[in-house]
Amino acid sequence: MGHAGAIIEKGVGGTAESKIRAFNEAGVKVAEYPVDVPKLLR
Repeated sequence: MGHAGAIIEKGVGGTAESKIRAFNEAGVKVAEYPVDVPKLLR
């Protein structure tokens, strides 16, 4: 999805799992599905 998906797809760095883990470690909430985004923004 978007720029992050393009980076993962082209192999420029990391996997989706490693990026999600990094966000979680930094305290950033990550939606599992796009439909979950509004819940995170409340």
